Amino acid sequence: MTTKFSIIIPSFNSGSTILRCINSVLNQTFSNFEILVIDNNSSDDTLEIIRSIKDPRIKVYSINNQGIVAKSRNLGLQRASSNFICFLDSDDWWHKNKLDIVKCFLDKGYQFLYHDMYIVSSKSNKTSKTFGSKNLGKDPLETFYLYGNQIVNSSVVVEKELITDAGFLDENPNLSGCEDFDLWLKIFLKKIRYKKIPHILGYYLQDGNNFSNPQRSHQNSQELKKMFLIIKKNLKKKEDPIWLVYKENKALFDLKKYTEITVNYLSCFNFKNLYLSLKLLFVLLASKLLGLSFRK
Repeated sequence: MTTKFSIIIPSFNSGSTILRCINSVLNQTFSNFEILVIDNNSSDDTLEIIRSIKDPRIKVYSINNQGIVAKSRNLGLQRASSNFICFLDSDDWWHKNKLDIVKCFLDKGYQFLYHDMYIVSSKSNKTSKTFGSKNLGKDPLETFYLYGNQIVNSSVVVEKELITDAGFLDENPNLSGCEDFDLWLKIFLKKIRYKKIPHILGYYLQDGNNFSNPQRSHQNSQELKKMFLIIKKNLKKKEDPIWLVYKENKALFDLKKYTEITVNYLSCFNFKNLYLSLKLLFVLLASKLLGLSFRK
């Protein structure tokens, strides 16, 4: 079967980055692909820029995703005509040899591929460090349990059938921001052929203005806990992952809900993730002190 890629790019007011993103695909040394841009009612010049590019491989669809990017990606998946899906955010871009290198691994029978990306500052436009993905090892669920999401979304190439079997991306608004991780977990519940490509094949734009939303982070934690009920059963574990406990308690701390921060710290302590264990201990101690002050 001839290899062809469907590259799904959600966009929203991406006028300052979309041209670089699309050109990084058009300039690939491997040319058998389609680009599906799913635009969420952009009010800037995003669509004008896209339509100025005369290439029949580019397809544009409009959507009102109500702030849920999973809806945009799912529309792209429904419209995709090839069996291999690439995810690419509109402010990220790829190395020109990415698809050629990916094809070499697909020819060996791999179904899920990912790689590291350089981190580029949106303020200085300089590459500062690498967005490293952890090698998933022999048991990906164990790695996800210990360390959380270790895969950069814009690096992923996956067999479309795996996404279909997993039920596509979950459009639950409480998963917004971690719907990709939820999908990876569902995909890896089955035995599949996967590999981390040992090359840095893209660039991840880090916006210095990004900030954490504690309310959303707390909602994410609650939804991921539901998913990890299945993972824990599969791994024969009883306690929640320590990074997930930390994520939830950090959100509660930021929301100043000090008295709600309760956790069996000792049951979560993990020498494999000692740094996070100590951070969690700090949050717990601080919440106890602030909780006492708050009640006074």
